Amino acid sequence: MEFTGIYCANIVPFTPDGKSIRFDELERLYIDFKENGVSGMVCNGHAGEGELLTRSEKLEVVKLARRALGKDYPIVAGVHALPTWELIEQAEEAREAGANAVMLCAPPLFAWHADRHPEFGINQVRAVAEALPDLPIVLFQYSPNNPFYYKPDVLARICREIPQVQAIKMATNVDVAQFEEEVRAVRSVHRKVYLLPANGRTFYYAFQLKPDGALSGSANFAPAHDVELFEAATRGDLKRAKELHDEIFPVFRLVYRDPYVYLHIRYKYCAWLLGKISSPAVRSPLTPLPEDEVNGLKEGLRASGFELRLR
Repeated sequence: MEFTGIYCANIVPFTPDGKSIRFDELERLYIDFKENGVSGMVCNGHAGEGELLTRSEKLEVVKLARRALGKDYPIVAGVHALPTWELIEQAEEAREAGANAVMLCAPPLFAWHADRHPEFGINQVRAVAEALPDLPIVLFQYSPNNPFYYKPDVLARICREIPQVQAIKMATNVDVAQFEEEVRAVRSVHRKVYLLPANGRTFYYAFQLKPDGALSGSANFAPAHDVELFEAATRGDLKRAKELHDEIFPVFRLVYRDPYVYLHIRYKYCAWLLGKISSPAVRSPLTPLPEDEVNGLKEGLRASGFELRLR
């Protein structure tokens, strides 16, 4: 499987009480992403509140993506479970629901630091790969300030030892120097591993290292921008890429600022402010965005040339 171009980690719209998924709106989102040039969909990731969906809801999200996007469109399913046996079950269910690949995060173990003792994460990824050897894996690489961060040499080790790991979502491009260290480490492996930076604020800089695309939630509200920026950088048109970077900067600087816990909530609010969904409701323990944050996003979107269209 190839992982090229812009992959969107899609949000999931809820009813205002957060209890039910608005599948009609989710279907419209899927179609909008595809029409704007998004190359692949990543369902049930952090942006889609995957850990907060029931197991059956996660499957319905993937099934709808397959129906809406067609039989040949690339779909990746995030799977979330601490017990390895359940992670394997969910991965198999996702494949049966229509996913071409699964995305694995480091296991959220109490008091674990992946940079010190990576074997817990490596063993889990290996177990999924051995149980489902024909299912491609996208590995989620957290940023260095996260306890579940893999060092560059560990990323390279995982790629050497587990060939089912075919792509890496790299949240580290918030720090372009660190991102380069990891890009060089993975490219030292003697096989193709697709590299997909995640942080939209530094796409302009990250794309100059020639990754294979990106995997980000920013495409929930700015899909055409992300696609055009990647295409401009790929063909070496840095003038146009810089223009696009400057245009989006007013809102991206607000979406990707601290406190980072609001990042995925901001994606949803931006989509709501642009009229793509009818409610920005999230599920507990996530909380609604503070009023000052909402007002800031309104100003940032307008400054970046977007027209607010609250539904």
